[in-house]
Amino acid sequence: MTDVVVFHSVLGLRPAELGFAGLLRAAGHRVTTPDLFDGRTASSLDEGFALKDTIGWETITRRALDAVRELPAETVLAGVSMGAGVVEAVLPHRPGTAGVLLLHAVGALPAGIRAGLPVQVHVADPDPIAPPAQVAAWREAAVAAG
Repeated sequence: MTDVVVFHSVLGLRPAELGFAGLLRAAGHRVTTPDLFDGRTASSLDEGFALKDTIGWETITRRALDAVRELPAETVLAGVSMGAGVVEAVLPHRPGTAGVLLLHAVGALPAGIRAGLPVQVHVADPDPIAPPAQVAAWREAAVAAG
């Protein structure tokens, strides 16, 4: 059984992320879905970005780090959209991470990423949040990192 943490999008922890977590649980995984917005959700991207800015990135990443503190070192980090950026912020603190799953966005690769770390990226084609040039640049950086 694999432990997985799913970090939500800028819209907050919604049925979409909870449903995804349910599918992972049904496949036999232990899944954690931290609410980085403390119960608040947004109905549009503009509202979500405003909410993110109100809460503050430092608070969001602190909540994410708190959420994984007691999880096994080899927990898989998954991020949906903004959650990809959260994975980017958390990964340097979790050197034993078993894998990374990025959905609907790519974050920057953290410095010192472990060579051979399994990573999957799933974005639409085309995707307005993750344009092809950005995904290609991310892929090149990942290959260069090993």
